[in-house]
Amino acid sequence: MGQILAYLKAQDNQLKPVISAGTTSRVADIQNISIDDNAGKVGAGNEVDIEGGLGRNSNLGNTTNITVKEKNTDTGRIGADNKYKIKGGLKNGVSVGNISDVVVGNNSGSIGAGNKINIR
Repeated sequence: MGQILAYLKAQDNQLKPVISAGTTSRVADIQNISIDDNAGKVGAGNEVDIEGGLGRNSNLGNTTNITVKEKNTDTGRIGADNKYKIKGGLKNGVSVGNISDVVVGNNSGSIGAGNKINIR
């Protein structure tokens, strides 16, 4: 039984995608969005699972330069409720899940809230 379990775990590891991002990689970044009213999701609700680390200048799940001209309603999510799992650590200079340059007229929604980052 132990040999079968070990074999299945080895097969599972082979089937999982492994991402090794280079020095200029961007993964799940959202930039330069302009919206009148937002009741949806902008850079939100993403799940990213990376094994093998990221390059030094990589960006992961950053949300920048978002403008909501009118309302970000209570159901509106900007860079919120994202989940990141990273195995292999991060190198210097990597930014993960940053929210910046967000302009909202009237906000009752979530901006950068509820994010979960698991780095091993």
